[in-house]
Parts: sequence; C-alpha cells; structure tokens
Amino acid sequence: MHTKDIVKQVEELGGKLLIVEGNLTLENPDKIGWEIEEYIVSHKSRIVDYLNGENMDKQFAVDQTISKMFLWWQGIKQPGSQTIQFWTISEPDSIGLLLEMSIELANNGWADPKKSYIPHETERSKEIANELYNSAIAFANRRR
Repeated sequence: MHTKDIVKQVEELGGKLLIVEGNLTLENPDKIGWEIEEYIVSHKSRIVDYLNGENMDKQFAVDQTISKMFLWWQGIKQPGSQTIQFWTISEPDSIGLLLEMSIELANNGWADPKKSYIPHETERSKEIANELYNSAIAFANRRR
C-alpha cells in the first residue's frame, strides 16, 4: 500500500498521523484497527518521510518491485512473474543482488519472506533495492 494511502485511510477512520518533536505520533489510535496500527509501526520510516514532504512515488515503485521479486523467488505467480524470469536470465547479477539483499535483511531480523522487509532495511539493503529497481526498469525499457 502506498504511504499516502495509509495516511489517508487513517484520517478517514478519525485518526491522524503527525510528527511531534521528531517522532511519529498517532492521534485517536482507538479509531483505527490493530492491523493498520501494526502497518504504521512496521512502515514508520516511510510514513515519517512522507509526512516530512518527501515524494514517495519512486520509493513505492522500488518497494513494489522488490516485493514482486521476493514473491517470484518463492515461486508465487503474479502479474509480471514472466518478465522477472526473463530479466534474471538475461542479467544473472540481479539474482546475486537479491540474495545479498536477503542476507542483509536477515542479518537485521527479517525471517519471514511473506512479511514486509521494510522494517528490517539497512542503508546497504536500500542501496541494493535501488540497484535492482534501476536494473529492472532498464531491462523493461530495452524490451519495448
């Protein structure tokens, strides 16, 4: 889910996400469900960046690409699986980067590939995610 959508959903439910003294604060937490509150906690850094005025569209695209890659790696079919397959065959370094990113995330506590990797990101995993995204976009552009 895009960060701006979660902020909007919180507001529609009667809550409000704010930055107070540099910390993410949720007003009226009793008005939102525990699932949304759990999402907020796990995606805190993205929400803080968004509330501080950063454009999150590219970050959302990067996150979506990496999530699709992890699903593909687990053998879960989805729209775009075949494109990922072609890409990784034509650019095998992408598999090495995905493996490196997985290890980096695991070393930071990520143990369940069915759950979001975002709470376990490091500066290096963010760099790898951007490398993978840029490579995937370049591959898609070459195929057009």
